[in-house]
Amino acid sequence: MRRSLPIAWLFAAACGTHQVAPQPAAHASTDTPMDDATRYEVALQKVFDHDIDGARADLDTLMRTAAPPVAKQSGELAAQLMMLQSDWGALSALAGSGPGTEFPTMMAAVPAESRILPTETVTLPVPLSASGSPMVLTTINGVERLFFIDTGAGMSVVASDLAEAAGITRLGGSFDADTTTSQHVATLPSIIDELQFGPVQFRNHPALIIDKDALTFDMGAAGTMKIDGVLGWPVIKHLHLELDYQSQTLTLHAPDAHRSEVPNLYWVGYPLVDGRSGDVQLRFGLDTGAQDTALDVSFLEIFHELDAGAVSVRRGGAGGWEDVEARRVEDVHLSLGGTVAHFAELYATQISTIPLLDVQGIIGSDVAQERRMIVDYPCGHFALPE
Repeated sequence: MRRSLPIAWLFAAACGTHQVAPQPAAHASTDTPMDDATRYEVALQKVFDHDIDGARADLDTLMRTAAPPVAKQSGELAAQLMMLQSDWGALSALAGSGPGTEFPTMMAAVPAESRILPTETVTLPVPLSASGSPMVLTTINGVERLFFIDTGAGMSVVASDLAEAAGITRLGGSFDADTTTSQHVATLPSIIDELQFGPVQFRNHPALIIDKDALTFDMGAAGTMKIDGVLGWPVIKHLHLELDYQSQTLTLHAPDAHRSEVPNLYWVGYPLVDGRSGDVQLRFGLDTGAQDTALDVSFLEIFHELDAGAVSVRRGGAGGWEDVEARRVEDVHLSLGGTVAHFAELYATQISTIPLLDVQGIIGSDVAQERRMIVDYPCGHFALPE
């Protein structure tokens, strides 16, 4: 059951979405000309290797020279990488004048974001929300509130009442955004003049304003949970975060201090981590804004013997709750970030928030309730130290 706000990207890509194979093929020999599909896989491998500029160059060539299916697929991935790099001008040019393309055009017209990142290690308190997600005291335009730290949020989010109190600059227009449920919520593109937590500071930071009622949740015995704001992937992608769920602290390290030779954390329209169950290699989305780890139904195509039958589960996102049909999966062991996590039961549904790759599930904050979680995208490193 997901109880938080992993907002999906405002639109999946300029050219739509397309599923690709979960693992890239090996590079073809330089003695043999590569076909379009193999050239695309080479570009995708560069994304896994954190060579985003190299991948974009390859995809640009494919968009111009490949057969239509691969050219379209290349455009979809290129659009996501433009978002990753906040290259709004390039994304606006790629998107053209289709539906929803006003957003990158707005972003391209405002002053570029600037940021101050940690130069030394610092530790901050991070109380846990009623849903178990970490929160950090954040100042926006001089107003302090607790913000969720949410790797699954495609953009930072501010509740409408806080946006008014902080005088956040709206850019005009309203766009519907997907959520983790079947519901859509209205979002107002905006710019936060100054966002700061600890030594981290962002200026001209793009964000989405969402009505405060859509960010208020009945948590049963835990009472009502109101989300004032969310620090999304556009913030997290620049940082080396060490979240200690037991001590409820966040340690920020200087970025690029612990580079991984073989990355196990990468971004293809969504932050992804490598995992394993037994000898089977798996891929998962990473969502610290989700209370519970969840499986995709494709997991059961691999481990069908774990299927314990159909159930109805409650799932929440911006805009409220809904009941969805799921499969209950018992006694699951997942190797993640150097640790084997055991789940007595998990629930499998059709996961639709990952736009470009097949995944076998979403990793939530529950995997780290008794340990630390390291999320270090600049170095391609995800870990769950004991």
